Amino acid sequence: QECISQYTSTDGVSSSIDFNSLFRDCFVLELGAGAAGLPSMTLAKLCNSVRGDALIVASDGVDEIVNALKMNIAANGLDDCVEVRHVDWNDYTTTTEDKDLTRAQVLLSDAVKADTILFADCIYNEEGAIALSDTIRRLLNPEGNVIGVLPDFRVGIDFFESVMKLNGFLPTDVAISENETSNAFVCCGSSGKDYRLLWWKHTR
Repeated sequence: QECISQYTSTDGVSSSIDFNSLFRDCFVLELGAGAAGLPSMTLAKLCNSVRGDALIVASDGVDEIVNALKMNIAANGLDDCVEVRHVDWNDYTTTTEDKDLTRAQVLLSDAVKADTILFADCIYNEEGAIALSDTIRRLLNPEGNVIGVLPDFRVGIDFFESVMKLNGFLPTDVAISENETSNAFVCCGSSGKDYRLLWWKHTR
């Protein structure tokens, strides 16, 4: 599995992204974390070392994967730093009526919005693109940030970017570097060059 994670310096990630505004003392939610939850675990390591506090929640929508995610986070000694929740994107789509949201609200309350949402390489079709975009819109603080990793070529990626724009999210491409001394984000893995790192802000 590819490891797309983040490298930061004391002064922040880059001239356009500041670590403190994205993560320090923030509620950070990873969507589609899979069994690994690498972005959440990377962030937890950074916060534990030099970066300050953050409420970090790693989530997935498949029970078996959620259980594996809990075990992996515990195996890395981060279960006190990263909370794991079951979040099914289908619970937050525009086709879901309010009366059907009881289970979703118990799992992740609509009243508690994330300051920053993370996701990495978790779109495989247009249906998933719509579900992810709708979930982001429902669970993100209006002033919040979205950090996502997208592959260059896959069904649903272009559609996802279009839907995000329609929902009022303005994207910024973030430089990716394989040089660990750089202040940019680091991609580890043979095909890291085939991925893009984007940062979205809501503009409406």
